[in-house]
Amino acid sequence: MTTIRRLASLTLSALFTAGFAATAQADDPNWDPVTRYIQRSDKITLGAGNAKDANAAIHVINPWPRGASNRQIPANGERMSGAYERYRDVSKQPPRPLLNPPNTTPSTGGVASGAGK
Repeated sequence: MTTIRRLASLTLSALFTAGFAATAQADDPNWDPVTRYIQRSDKITLGAGNAKDANAAIHVINPWPRGASNRQIPANGERMSGAYERYRDVSKQPPRPLLNPPNTTPSTGGVASGAGK
């Protein structure tokens, strides 16, 4: 019975030591690159915001560019409606051009034009 208790106590102590070492290593900021990345911040805490920048953005009078409120956008209505119809009804689309069209130039059959005389 004593060997079983010794084996159990050695196993438990080994598990406890390994667990303690793992938690001690996880708390080390040089161990995990993700932890190091999260800890790098120019804020006081991770939940803190940049109040100075937020206040500066809030007090901007008009943050939009000058032309953002212009609703008179020049466009060709016929062309746009045709594109919409072609999008909705595939049968109205023009045929697609061939990627490699066949050679349509007349062939002389390898004989020069003046060689038959």
